[in-house]
Formats: sequence, C-alpha cells, structure tokens
Amino acid sequence: MNRKKVQRIAILGPDGSGKSTLIEALKMTRGINYYHLKPRRSSGGPPVVNPHSRAPYNWLLSVIKIFYLVVQYNLLWFKNIYLNPTRNLVVFDRYFDDILCDPVRYRYKGSLRLIRFMRNLMPRPDLYFVLLGEPELIWSRKKEVTLENLKRQLICYEELTKSEKFISVSVDISSESSLKFIISHL
Repeated sequence: MNRKKVQRIAILGPDGSGKSTLIEALKMTRGINYYHLKPRRSSGGPPVVNPHSRAPYNWLLSVIKIFYLVVQYNLLWFKNIYLNPTRNLVVFDRYFDDILCDPVRYRYKGSLRLIRFMRNLMPRPDLYFVLLGEPELIWSRKKEVTLENLKRQLICYEELTKSEKFISVSVDISSESSLKFIISHL
C-alpha cells in the first residue's frame, strides 16, 4: 500500500498565546484533522478554566501517568493517524512536550528528566509551532496562571525552539500575520 506522508504539526504555548484562535483560522483556510493534546478525537468538552487548581499527583502516580501517556500516545497514533491516513493537515493543540513547560497543568510532580527521556519513545509531529510573545500581553488575554508562572513557561517554551523541529511564532503581531507565518512553513 502506497502511503502519502501526512503533514502533522503541534501548536504549543501558554494560555492566552492564541493557540485556539490560530487553529480556528487554520480550519478556515484548509482541511485539518484536529486533536487536543493526544491523537484521539476530542469530545469537545468544556475548556480548562483553572489549570493549576488541582493538587499534583504524588511522585509514584506522576511516573505511572507518564508511562500510561506514552503507551496511550503510541497506540492512539497507530490507530488514528498511521492506520487512517488523510490528506488533511493533522493539528495538535498542545502535545506531550507541553508537560515540560507546564507540569502543574498535568498534575505532574516527577522529574522533568523522565519527561525528556520519554519524549524519545513517542511518535512526533513533523513540526512544532511555539507561540511566544510579551508576557504582559499574553497574560492580559488570559489570567489563568500568575504572571510569574507565565514568564517561567515562556522561558521554557523558548528553550524548546532551540530544537530542530520547533519554530518560534511571535504572537505580538496580528493573528493573521501569525497564521501566514505558520502556513508559509507547511
């Protein structure tokens, strides 16, 4: 069977950086298969409005959760992406790598070295677009985390852009300009 390579991207960034806005705009410009965080069809549940309100898991549960996620990602990727090729762009709103920059959102209390290692056992999108900008501007859009926490996240996301498949996208410009920038890399 001759399989075409599917363009798969993940859009990462802190709350308020415009991930949802860009994904909605991508939906208008081309056909996409949308996944939130994991390669499974989302039920379209309510958005998370207070991502840091729940207590983190203890160390053991955190580690078990990461192993579970790695197995789940691999199985779901095989089932929903590999076995069901599409001509549409496959877009992830967040991805496993997001845990590195916002472990509290995922209630993770383990070592970030484990996350970095486990990333190597996961199927990976072809490109990651990391939404970065002025912390005060992003925070003014969504104040779900403290400004200090947001600044820490932005430093972490910026570190990710030093890797080969990660591309920085400025959100200090208009969303139309950000969209054109992303489309130019597809």
